[in-house]
Amino acid sequence: MGAQTFESDICFTIFRRAIHFSFSASFLLLSSCLNSQNDAEIKLLKDQIETMKQSAQNNSKVASNIGSNPNWKPLISCPDNLKFNRSQEVDGTGNVYREYCYKETSDGIQIKVGQYVRRYDSGELYVRSQYNSDGLVHGLVEVFYKSGKKMSTRTSLNGKDDGEVIEYDETGEVTSKTLFKEGVQISGVSNPTIAIEKLKIYQFHPTISKIDIRVTNNSSGFINHWRVDASIYDIKGNYLASGMTNGENLKSGESVISDIAYHNVQAKSIERWEPKIGSMYLTIDGKNFDATKEFSLKEK
Repeated sequence: MGAQTFESDICFTIFRRAIHFSFSASFLLLSSCLNSQNDAEIKLLKDQIETMKQSAQNNSKVASNIGSNPNWKPLISCPDNLKFNRSQEVDGTGNVYREYCYKETSDGIQIKVGQYVRRYDSGELYVRSQYNSDGLVHGLVEVFYKSGKKMSTRTSLNGKDDGEVIEYDETGEVTSKTLFKEGVQISGVSNPTIAIEKLKIYQFHPTISKIDIRVTNNSSGFINHWRVDASIYDIKGNYLASGMTNGENLKSGESVISDIAYHNVQAKSIERWEPKIGSMYLTIDGKNFDATKEFSLKEK
């Protein structure tokens, strides 16, 4: 049997049959098939597929034909260039049903694109999300209790959690908040805040005023770089000037004293200041992440 016939007539058939039951396992079977040298091994692979099929059937409590159930109108709509699918799967809650839009590759593989939902076996909305054109979860992901109240929310960026994951109990109270950046948890970096304390305002030079501040890392993360910007105003609320200060290597709970200089401003004319985070970079597992938008500033 030639290699070309072997691959196309046997291995790819095994792959196509297996993919319906386990996407990841199908590639392992395909790899084993291509490396196989005898008919006995090929028969064993086919037997494995039958075992997968039987297992899938045993784990699925087949319900009535939900596609014809008049109470089950689709929760999503697909554009003309995409197809609609509704299928059943088993997860930690039991049987759930998926509805999604997809495009099909030339190899017959479905790639989810656009709207995606999961429904409880009784029809209520369970999960709502979106997939991008590459088949990756992208955007807001919402999970709901059967009552319709939110169980959790998160944002995904090209298949990776990016931003805050919020979990709720059935009364609507927030039970946890976790911060992610490009799929990496940076909270455990819980409480992503820094505290700013204005210590004193003084005339440093005839034409330069300064504000001394204390910066405290209130988060549980390691800040490898920070910057604070601050504008100043006179007693009438008129804008006077803007300044900044920055630093590096601030461990969780640590503080550092720094100063912000303002040129051509008299210290006695400064009535009010407005500090804000200019930039914030964290180090997690040896990688640097821009957490500027995730961090907040607390003024003492």
